[in-house]
Amino acid sequence: MPKSLRQLYVLILNNEVIAYETNLSAFHKILQSIEPNVNGYRYYKNNLKIGEVLSYTNTITKTTYYIQKLK
Repeated sequence: MPKSLRQLYVLILNNEVIAYETNLSAFHKILQSIEPNVNGYRYYKNNLKIGEVLSYTNTITKTTYYIQKLK
């Protein structure tokens, strides 16, 4: 990763990256446009650690998204 790139947020569905962004606020807006019922911005700000994977499952469609912060 380039040195000027401090972090990268990725959204994964079926082992494919479907969205990415370098800014958490912009990433959360993309995430909400895909899944309107996701957790709030502060949840991801407080819980996303570098390399850790969080998951979100839509209870209606049973679709599971994986969210990861990379450095």
